[in-house]
Amino acid sequence: MTSSLQHLEEVARDSGLQWQDSWTAPLAKLAGLLLLGQARTNLVGDASPAGLADHILQALCVADLTARAGIQPRYVVDVGAGAGLASIAFALLWPDAQIVALEPRRLRVEFIDETARALNLANLTVQKRSLHSAQLQPADLAVARAVWPAEEWLPKAYPLLAKGGAAAVHGRGPSAELRESLAGLGQLVAVRDVPGPRGHAIALLRSL
Repeated sequence: MTSSLQHLEEVARDSGLQWQDSWTAPLAKLAGLLLLGQARTNLVGDASPAGLADHILQALCVADLTARAGIQPRYVVDVGAGAGLASIAFALLWPDAQIVALEPRRLRVEFIDETARALNLANLTVQKRSLHSAQLQPADLAVARAVWPAEEWLPKAYPLLAKGGAAAVHGRGPSAELRESLAGLGQLVAVRDVPGPRGHAIALLRSL
């Protein structure tokens, strides 16, 4: 396991985030698969183990917020999944949940599908579709990490949700700033800073 992924484990544990030793091997394998996939196409901006660790850390924070909100995800939708790193993390975090990655770009879809099979993540499926043409069930959690600003994403997210479900919003800046920027856009359920130097925060919201 690389030093970046070892550091991820340390940060997660120090920050009170969920961590299981059983994730170590699949994450190390994912790091190798990501570097190979990046050679075929530009899957992510930073395909290094450090870049992967940042994606996984954000997914762990989303999971922490859902737990705080009392949500036990059974069906999770990751819209504009890209290389599917968040979807893969959610599939590891919630093995009993169905994780659906929506991604319209073929090479990224192929990477997600191949990686899910390589990691034996039977609970992760990918649809080569955009949101308007997706075939979805009501979701307990809807995520779109870097697709639309919050004021555009939330009106799209709320119709996707099952009763009691929530939508995740990723923001730059501390949680206090994110909280303020979301005023009037929904019922704020939970918010937290993402550990580390990037200064990101994540919030969960429900429709008003």
